[in-house]
Amino acid sequence: MNIYVARRSLDFRAPARQVITQDIPISNNGAEDWTLSCVVGGSKCFSGSNSFKVPANSTAAYPLSFKP
Repeated sequence: MNIYVARRSLDFRAPARQVITQDIPISNNGAEDWTLSCVVGGSKCFSGSNSFKVPANSTAAYPLSFKP
């Protein structure tokens, strides 16, 4: 099993005390479906699912939420 760790930066701008969600596109150009384990680090204001599925030869959107 190969483990790939991707680190990226995102900028969130939200009105005070409102939740916003930003979809992060994940592309799978392979022939097999992916089931990804997700870890959201940093501020406790961010949340997202612990796992995520991306079908073969497609792109899926991982929703990341920010609740100040």
